[in-house]
Amino acid sequence: SQHHLPISPLPHTQNSFSVKCFSQSFCGNCDSGLFSCILSLLVYHPPYIPPTTRKMSLQGHREHHAKTGSAALSQSQIEKIRKDRVKNLTLSAVDLSKDPFFLKNHLGTYECKLCLTLHNNEGNYLAHTQGKRHQAKLAKRLEQEKERELRKKRRDQGLEALKSTVKVHKKTVRIGRPGYNMQKRRGENGENVLIFQIEYPEIASNTRPLYRFLSAFEQKVDMPPDSQYQYLAIAAEPYETIAFKVPNIPIDMDRIVKRWHADQKIFALKVYFDNPQRQDGDEEMGV
Repeated sequence: SQHHLPISPLPHTQNSFSVKCFSQSFCGNCDSGLFSCILSLLVYHPPYIPPTTRKMSLQGHREHHAKTGSAALSQSQIEKIRKDRVKNLTLSAVDLSKDPFFLKNHLGTYECKLCLTLHNNEGNYLAHTQGKRHQAKLAKRLEQEKERELRKKRRDQGLEALKSTVKVHKKTVRIGRPGYNMQKRRGENGENVLIFQIEYPEIASNTRPLYRFLSAFEQKVDMPPDSQYQYLAIAAEPYETIAFKVPNIPIDMDRIVKRWHADQKIFALKVYFDNPQRQDGDEEMGV
């Protein structure tokens, strides 16, 4: 109609409708008496939100194709955004200065001392710490530390048990040399025999004399050492250790006889030598 006058829409209100009339045959300039109004469109208007309170999604208009020429984000773009968010959250929550494997070198890059890898930034290093390689080496290192601690604990327990069994001898004041008596005899087969009798009247309680054979190069008293002789050392606390210088002849260790007379406090020792049968004219064995 030539008298078509569009009606302005109603103001936007929450859950309101606006009506537009695109044709009107009756108005103030027409006296035909006919009124025809065609309701051509019924449009729902969403609630009006002021610009200051509007919230936009992470992807903005692109997510819902709100702008011409925009498209949805690809899966790689979405994954990149997610990783960036995770990095930022991790950097704000994790203190890298407490990480024993984190190292910043003189070039400004970052190193992982556990995996020996280089990283351009802290986020890249954090992403590396969550990877399979770093986690596997970290688990292996923890197992090694547990095994090391277990070995140390077992060693400490063994040392404690050893300390409980081994008696630590304290230094005692020596009261001098003991009295002794020595005899030289011949055995049944003509071998040389030495009999030693050592008197220990002031020997310590629950203690017995000990003896040992020394070579000329083990002792430091009779210098210079003479390879033709060996030494028989006998010791008992609190007396001084005494030694007898005997010829360096093989000794029959299976025939050594020792006896401790507790009532008389006398230690007797009988030693057999493996020298051949004595011939006429042989010299007496010197002690």
